[in-house]
Amino acid sequence: MSSYNIHGDDVTFDGKISYILYFTLFPEAEAEQRMAKLRQNIKQEYPYAGMEDDDSPVFQDFKTVQQFLHGGGLPFECWRALLCNEPVHMDKAAVHQMQVLFTAFPEINIGKLTFNLQFRDVPTSQMVYLHHCNSNGAKIHFDAWGVSLSVHEMYQQFLKKMNFYGEHGQLAHLIELNRFGQMEDIAYIMKTEKPRMYGIISGDEGWNHIPAELAETRIQPDWSSRDFVEFITFGSNFLLLNLIDSPAAKRYRENQTSFGGTYYGGMNPYFALNPAVAGVNHGIIYAVELVMAMKTIAHRILEFQASFQQSRTGNFRDDIQRTKDYRRELIATLNRVENIDMTELGELEKVILNSQQITPIIDKIKYLLELLESELDLMYQTRTNNIANMLTVLGLLLTIVGTVLAWMQVF
Repeated sequence: MSSYNIHGDDVTFDGKISYILYFTLFPEAEAEQRMAKLRQNIKQEYPYAGMEDDDSPVFQDFKTVQQFLHGGGLPFECWRALLCNEPVHMDKAAVHQMQVLFTAFPEINIGKLTFNLQFRDVPTSQMVYLHHCNSNGAKIHFDAWGVSLSVHEMYQQFLKKMNFYGEHGQLAHLIELNRFGQMEDIAYIMKTEKPRMYGIISGDEGWNHIPAELAETRIQPDWSSRDFVEFITFGSNFLLLNLIDSPAAKRYRENQTSFGGTYYGGMNPYFALNPAVAGVNHGIIYAVELVMAMKTIAHRILEFQASFQQSRTGNFRDDIQRTKDYRRELIATLNRVENIDMTELGELEKVILNSQQITPIIDKIKYLLELLESELDLMYQTRTNNIANMLTVLGLLLTIVGTVLAWMQVF
């Protein structure tokens, strides 16, 4: 570690940080066939991977939260594989454990890869550094395996090993802070520590030199369900303050113990969780998954639009077929998204939906569909006009030929 004296490093944190990548799993033409074999291929390529029917504490936490918050099922059904849950260390950050999770969303052909690091006593500058580690090449040392890899290297190795398509990628950071220095009051933290939180959520190492107005604008309370919890969004970065050992959290668990014991024979295990993976607590991870999956499939369509416009052949039959295929994909995408009843989404999901500007993206897809409908009509009309013109010319030629033949018979 460096011996430099960095301003603001007197405050340290415990918690977790996840680097999350969403991407298209397979080319559309191959998706159904390859999706059917995906679980088997994961087990073959990662024989020590845990699947969600295992009794791993990681999966037990997921199940507890899902059953409590989403007992009726998730909007996009998925399954998960735990590829790694190993002790690690880094040269410049006090991390101690890493989980690598793969999540498949079969019905929308989306994959999600999560690199989750747990940390203790990490000062603010290391929090900023950890934010950078998605792309700065910093090595994570796996103690049991004797290997050192960066997040980017692990991601590329995974895509290559699984032969995934890997296009239309969307990146997110999800940070959960369980201890905020010696501060235990959320209201006090939100009042006095916005510049520091801005540095953590954005990865801005100059957080202690930004105008106070900027921090005030960027760090606003987005969602909270308890007095020891606060959730903040900034672009595709998500910060959860979840002070599980604060007096407020302890009083909350005492109340749940009393209430659950009186009416249900004991406290629901959901209220005592401290999951290893960032955002599992309070269901943050499910809300982020829903919105980021929607964002990925929407961007898949928008990226396809660019290649579609560049692939005109001038051949009517080919162009009309490609236009029909593209139209079908637009409609399927809209159906996938709009089948999720936006009015039924919770406050948390709506906050993240707005942060990712999903509604304007969907409106753009609808506009593209309208343009495509008009283009199809124009193509058919042009084709019909061409045929009519050809028939007119042919009729004219036949008339001329008939006239010539008649003239020859007369003379």
